[in-house]
Amino acid sequence: MTVMQEPLLPVAVGVVMDSNGRVLAGQRARDAIQGGLWEFPGGKIEAGETPYQALQRELEEETGIRVHEARPLIRIRHQYGDYAVDLRVWKVTGWTGEVVPRLGQPLCWLHWSELESYAFLDANARIVAAARLPSARYAVVPLLADMTQNALLDALEKAGSLGAGIMQLRGPEVPEATYDALALSAVDWCRQSGVTLLLNATPERAVALGAHGVHLNSARLMDTRQRPVGRDCLLSVACHNESEMDRARQIDADCILLGPVVPTLTHPDQHEVLGWQAFERLTCLSGVPVYALGGMQLADLETAWEAGAVGIAGIGAFQ
Repeated sequence: MTVMQEPLLPVAVGVVMDSNGRVLAGQRARDAIQGGLWEFPGGKIEAGETPYQALQRELEEETGIRVHEARPLIRIRHQYGDYAVDLRVWKVTGWTGEVVPRLGQPLCWLHWSELESYAFLDANARIVAAARLPSARYAVVPLLADMTQNALLDALEKAGSLGAGIMQLRGPEVPEATYDALALSAVDWCRQSGVTLLLNATPERAVALGAHGVHLNSARLMDTRQRPVGRDCLLSVACHNESEMDRARQIDADCILLGPVVPTLTHPDQHEVLGWQAFERLTCLSGVPVYALGGMQLADLETAWEAGAVGIAGIGAFQ
């Protein structure tokens, strides 16, 4: 992992979407650092400003829009040659006004599929990866060998009511036939409910059962040498240390569940507890969007965002 040079330049960045699902991008001035490249709008956080205040000011100064609703999306520390930035990225969900290039810079609305045709700043690839994830709340739903279909659907309903937009079925002790039968029920429910379903299983089984993606535990991750599913399938992986996070980058994972951040009742003493300080260090340099895992509650979401995560994942928070 890259070691950042100090001091870091604090920057607020906005991912602004329109009603057609397009994202707003602008081109940097030719005489600026990294001139001519494209980026998401934003700018330096001035002394005395909060990141959100800087976001509001910068977007109005650059594009003419007034932000009235936004949430943290991800925090990224990135090295550009001889200077480093601390990007506080926000997902803008409410704004008014008309987009105008107030600084004379080219601005355009782009669909996600169009971004590859534009030369963006390096750090923006991770912003795009974070913005395309379905939710900041990722529920791990445990399966039991004697679990009924109704009990599973109740668990899914509960997690959905608590805002989980991604759900993972985990049942390492469950017979394969039972797991598959329950997974098929979950696939149907999640598709009807607009929830992204991942299976903690082999990639081949996840695809065959019709899930939206697969989650690799750390053992499967370290046995994998290249991305095992197509880009239309969400690839989630479990990591507990730097070497596992390096492998996640190598196989082009879409997101990492990193932990345990704090002690957890479901997996006591299974892995060394990171604590928020180590979690933040690993997350901000990871190169892959990270969810905080291990002992998480819904009240920890703001702390996780501050530490650079895209959200939280866990079992107990969604039961």
